[in-house]
Amino acid sequence: MEKIGPKTITETLKMVEELLMTYQGKINRAFDQQENALAVGFKINFALAKDKIALKCSIDFTESKVKDFSECLVDEKQLPLPLDGLEDDLEDGDSVTFSHGDRSVTLTGKRDRIKAA
Repeated sequence: MEKIGPKTITETLKMVEELLMTYQGKINRAFDQQENALAVGFKINFALAKDKIALKCSIDFTESKVKDFSECLVDEKQLPLPLDGLEDDLEDGDSVTFSHGDRSVTLTGKRDRIKAA
């Protein structure tokens, strides 16, 4: 006797169809959002349960596409700037300027805080 026979296959196909029908609207929205290409995955688990076959069918798809990025430049050779404690040394109206090449940054003391100018 087959453990996974025609009845098990028929029930499995019914479960896949039921999941597709249940999520048809979301699948269509995802299809539109993903530039008309969408992967829908199904996972089917068969397990013995006494003298029967237990079925579990799951569906997997991405409902929305996330398109984002983050970027930065890191210079491992850059030494730390001696800014720790600088805010304690600057008083209202005091300033300090750091320059390199054609770029400069001026920090100005303003009532208990440092403001980059």
